[in-house]
Amino acid sequence: MGTGHAPDRQPSRAGLEVRGVPLKSEEKIKTVVLNLMDGREHVFALPPERAVVVAHELFDLGICSISESQGPDRNPEFKEYTLGYACGDWIAYKDSSILKAG
Repeated sequence: MGTGHAPDRQPSRAGLEVRGVPLKSEEKIKTVVLNLMDGREHVFALPPERAVVVAHELFDLGICSISESQGPDRNPEFKEYTLGYACGDWIAYKDSSILKAG
């Protein structure tokens, strides 16, 4: 039974490791992506514009390899906004310090 409180969510390291296989970092960037529908958070070792596309494809479409990812320029659901990027229900801020400001 629920307590009426959302469970504490810890960011996963799904973007750094998929099915036990470490992924290569692009410039050792760490991007937190958030799912606006259910509050999931995942950390990717990718720039934010790639991380939101990979999160969408990995968790929503079942594509589980970064090398199979279409990339932002080829994904019709990818959008750029003033503060960040979105793909499907996933967002990532351009400036990760925004997440620490709250």
